[in-house]
Amino acid sequence: MTTQPSQKLFHCYLGLSVVKQQLFPASDDSIPDHHSNPPPPPPPVLINNKKEYKVEEILNSHLFQHKLQFKVKWKGYGIKAIFWKPQENIHAPGLV
Repeated sequence: MTTQPSQKLFHCYLGLSVVKQQLFPASDDSIPDHHSNPPPPPPPVLINNKKEYKVEEILNSHLFQHKLQFKVKWKGYGIKAIFWKPQENIHAPGLV
């Protein structure tokens, strides 16, 4: 593989390009945009005056400072809300 462009096709990359056909409309309100307006996450549930969130999935586990921790994906939250939590803070018996 070479890093130098081919002299044979060099003329194809000079100057402005002309758009021959537009395949998709520039903006269409009938197409939903799920990336900009995600649904809000569910609110926490109060149990013994403490906020509790629902666990969607346990992704992994490990020992940290001789204590078991779980990598938790919370229900309704994106991948930015995946955290390691100690075993005593996880109340999801069906998933643990």
